[in-house]
Amino acid sequence: MPNRLDMQMRAATRLILPLILLLGLAFRLAAATVPRMNPDEGWSYYLCRNPVPQVLDYLQVDRHPPASYLWLAGWLRVVGHDEVPMRLPFVLLGTLAVGLTFLLGRELFDERVGLCAAGLYAVVYPAWEYDTWIRSYALLSPLSLLASWMYLRTLKTGSWTWGLGLVLSSTLLLYSHYLGFFVLAAHLAHAVWKGRHRLGLLALCWGLCALLYLPWLPCFLGQLQNRSGRDLQAGPAPALALSLAGRMMLMETGLEHLGGLTGGRLPQRELEILGSLLLWGLLLMGLGALAQRNGMPLLALLLAPMIIMLVGIALKFPELSRPRYYVFLIPYLGMLLGAGALAAGRWRPLAWTVLLLVGLVNLALIRDYRTSSYFRSGGWDAPARWIRSLGGQADSLAGFDNYALHPLLYYYAREKIFYRLEPRGFAFYEYAPDYAASGLLPVHRLWVEQVANNEIERVMEPFSRPVLLLWLDGGMSPVRQWFGQRYGVRDALVVENFAPDGVTEAYFLQRFETP
Repeated sequence: MPNRLDMQMRAATRLILPLILLLGLAFRLAAATVPRMNPDEGWSYYLCRNPVPQVLDYLQVDRHPPASYLWLAGWLRVVGHDEVPMRLPFVLLGTLAVGLTFLLGRELFDERVGLCAAGLYAVVYPAWEYDTWIRSYALLSPLSLLASWMYLRTLKTGSWTWGLGLVLSSTLLLYSHYLGFFVLAAHLAHAVWKGRHRLGLLALCWGLCALLYLPWLPCFLGQLQNRSGRDLQAGPAPALALSLAGRMMLMETGLEHLGGLTGGRLPQRELEILGSLLLWGLLLMGLGALAQRNGMPLLALLLAPMIIMLVGIALKFPELSRPRYYVFLIPYLGMLLGAGALAAGRWRPLAWTVLLLVGLVNLALIRDYRTSSYFRSGGWDAPARWIRSLGGQADSLAGFDNYALHPLLYYYAREKIFYRLEPRGFAFYEYAPDYAASGLLPVHRLWVEQVANNEIERVMEPFSRPVLLLWLDGGMSPVRQWFGQRYGVRDALVVENFAPDGVTEAYFLQRFETP
């Protein structure tokens, strides 16, 4: 029979867990209702506006698995093109990830650790920021948590019911994000380490998962071949790796903003150092506590992707430093912090005070997120006027890479034009009955190699008055030089930037008269 303490804990869980889920949902809804379509999200929207066969054709030469794009392509056809409805499924998935964090924390340790980890995941800034991105990152956390929980349940019960759940969740994870391979590798290593009594069942489950993944395997191998030599070539960055290690081990908890939130009345640098030391202490105590409860092997293996990527940054690939790649590790770090707080002995009140302070700081951060111009531009209040003004002065819209173009496609042209994609992402726009009335312009996605093989020359030949869009200094390239030499100015673009948002560069150009 459960003892009295267990019954009290379960009663507390029934009260606290719904509150944590509501808190996680509120944070994600608050973030999702901020108009903030960024370049990567704009690209997802741009791609998924195309027919599904074209989406699949493009993904075969891109770098992403298909699940999130196919889902978004279907969802757009249900809800249309407004930003908030597009984000709603990601809000719900992020909230689901909060609940799965509790389940996995309870499975690895106990209910108190699960509640602490879920509470932290519900409120910390990187979680609710990236959970509501219209990107595949939003699927990584819930599916990695679900697959890990299914793995533990299969290992514990030996039931085919849980095994089938493991097959489906693991397959969805691999079809959603390639970091899922790290998660499944952690499960395999743990099974060899601690689960040899279930290896037969687990091997059969993973075999079925591999069989379900076979249709995508040629595309995955083709992506590796197409992207080789084009990405991740900036060289070693050990200092960046150390900096990111500190940030991610502390989950970017927001304590660095504490001084600013108090109006500068508290010493910010000293508070940041003190808070970091306290959190590091909790992480170390959590490692010791989980090791005693046999939860350490799987948790250590689930954190291994962070170590692998940090080594990659230090040795060769700084591009791996994007924080959104690491968000799915936050629940596991939260479990360490919760276990550390429980193991803190006479310092336990201080430990829980620090974790509560993390939650309060993030309450202030979500407020700033909704009001600060850092997160959104006031220039986007009147996008239609700007795009129509461009339409009255130019006959084409050209751009360098996707960064300037795809947010524009969302904000300014989302329901007015029809287009098709070539496999490399080059877009050719087709006329629709409302095309002329809308004042919108054909857009071409330009890459550096298209300068070298004269593809830009061919595409831009019909146009004498284009508008060139660039993302910050992204156009300091052969593309910018090409336009500078043929339209309006020599060698550089020194004309006025007409963009209203302060981020995109927009230039009116005029083709030189042919002698």
